[in-house]
Amino acid sequence: MTRKSSDFVFIHVPKTGGMAVSAMIRKVNPAFRDTHDTVRDYQRLYGLDYFSSMPGYALIRNPYDHLLSAFCYGRERFDRTGSADVELLHSFRSFTHFCHTLPENIVRLRKMAMFRPQSSFVQAMDGSIPVECWPFDRLEPFCAMLKEKHLRTETELRLVNRSNHRHHADIYSQRMRTLVREYFRSDFELYESIRAEF
Repeated sequence: MTRKSSDFVFIHVPKTGGMAVSAMIRKVNPAFRDTHDTVRDYQRLYGLDYFSSMPGYALIRNPYDHLLSAFCYGRERFDRTGSADVELLHSFRSFTHFCHTLPENIVRLRKMAMFRPQSSFVQAMDGSIPVECWPFDRLEPFCAMLKEKHLRTETELRLVNRSNHRHHADIYSQRMRTLVREYFRSDFELYESIRAEF
């Protein structure tokens, strides 16, 4: 587990631009490894008060957009054969079908990091959020802050692993929105509190 980049920790929530951020960090610190370690993983390894002395950061995406991106990415990226989880992902006729069957499939889907609640990556053992969370749509200013405050470099941000899909507002029906809000309630609360700060 080396998500530490000398004087800060980057918590990579899947499908939030983390690969691009990690590539930028690696240009300064080649030993930096990209994993999906959570705040709780760090606390288990380094102690409960780890983030009181080590600044941490994460990007959080609009939950509707996050789920759509994860679905499209998983279908584009992973072959139809392999694990039962990947086969499940390919069993859905469409994103609409995927959302409508969340109640039956949420437990299995959450075995894949990209379908876990974003809040589960940044929440500490005591329920607090000890890392500074930025909204995904502020990725460029976030990277500028990291460069200025920690990386001290002019490394260029290059987006990778982009999934190909329309804007979420054009896809979700009211029923889909209701189901996603129900199963990702903590992500909506987190995202809305972060948006209020920016």
